[in-house]
Amino acid sequence: MPHKVILCSLGTIGSLSLPLLLDRAEFELVGLWCHGADKQGVDAGSLIGRDPVGVTATGDFEAIVAMEADCVLYHSAYIGRPREAIADMARLLRSGKNVITPWPSMLMWPAYGRTIMPDEIALLEDAGREGEASLFATGTDPGIASDALPALLSGASGSVKSVTVQECGDYSPLAPTGLLTSPAFLSFGQPMDYAGPSWVEEDAMRELGGAMPSIIAAALGHEATETEFFEMRGAAERRKTFESGGAIEVGSIGSRFFGFTARTEGPTITWQHVTHAGCGVPDDWPLLRPLRGGYSIAFDGSPSMRVAFEMEERGNEYMGGMLITATRCANAIPAVRRADPGIRTIFDFRLGELTLGASLRSG
Repeated sequence: MPHKVILCSLGTIGSLSLPLLLDRAEFELVGLWCHGADKQGVDAGSLIGRDPVGVTATGDFEAIVAMEADCVLYHSAYIGRPREAIADMARLLRSGKNVITPWPSMLMWPAYGRTIMPDEIALLEDAGREGEASLFATGTDPGIASDALPALLSGASGSVKSVTVQECGDYSPLAPTGLLTSPAFLSFGQPMDYAGPSWVEEDAMRELGGAMPSIIAAALGHEATETEFFEMRGAAERRKTFESGGAIEVGSIGSRFFGFTARTEGPTITWQHVTHAGCGVPDDWPLLRPLRGGYSIAFDGSPSMRVAFEMEERGNEYMGGMLITATRCANAIPAVRRADPGIRTIFDFRLGELTLGASLRSG
C-alpha cells in the first residue's frame, strides 16, 4: 500500500517535493497545505502545470490536522515563525501523523535542542508519545552533508584531531524572493557595519545550525562541551545586478562566513558556511577548496581524509541543494513510519533504511 502523505507548503522545497510525491508509486498525496491565497482552492497538479490529480490545496490547517495520513512533509517556513512552526508540528504529531521537516538543526539532535529551547523540545516529544508518531529532521545542510556523511567517514578513522564541514554556496538564486538582500535575512547589499537583526546572528543560528557539531562529535564518540559562534563579512568586489531588480554595490556586504566551532575532550569540530552572491569573497578566508558550490568534509587524523560533495539541478547549484533536501525528506518516509515515537536522529536508523532503494521497495 502506498504511504499517504500530506505536503505542507509550496515554497522552494515544497515545489520540488510535490512532483516526487505524484510521480513515485510508493507515495499517495492526500493533502496539500498552502499559505498563499492564490494557491488555495487549486488542484495540486494544476499548481505545477500538470493535469488535475484530485487533491485541492487548502489554507485550513484544522482540516490538515483532521485528515487521515501516514506522514506529513512539513516544509513550511521556520525562519521568522519558529514557535508557530513547532506548534504546527506538535499538533500534527498529536493527531497521529509522522512528521519530516528540513529544519531546524536542534530537532536533529534533541540533546542540544534542550539546551536552547527546552520547552519546545518537550512539547514535540510529548506530542509524539501521545500520538504514537515520530519526528525526523533532515535535509542537505543541516542534514546529510553534516551528519550522515561525516558519520560514515568516521567509520574509516583510527584517530581524529579535528573535523571541518564547510558549505560554499552562491545564494544569488534567492534574489527574486527578496531574501538575498533583505536586512533581516542575509543582508547582502547592506553597509559592512550593518548591525540590525539578521538571519546570520548567533541566536538564530544556534537554532538553525548549532546542533551539527554536536552530532559529528557523537559520531566520533565524544560530547561537545562548548560551542562558539563566529561570523565574518566580505565586501562585494564588483557590482552585481539582478534581472528581478535590485543590486549589490561594490563595498557593501557581498559574502558572509559563519558557523560554529565545538570543543570536546578530543577532536575539535567546526561547521562552516561560506555564503556569497557571485561578487567575490576575501582571499584570506580559509576555503577548503576553490569557490565552487557544495560541501567539503575534512578529517585531520589517522588517516586524514577530504571529501568534496557537489550537486546541481539543471546547472544550478543552489537548486541542486534544495532538491537533495526534498528527496532526502521523501525517501525517509518509510523508515520514519517504522520508527519509535518521539524525535528521532540519524543514529536511530540503519544506513540502508534511508536509501532510495528502501523507499522504492516500501510501496
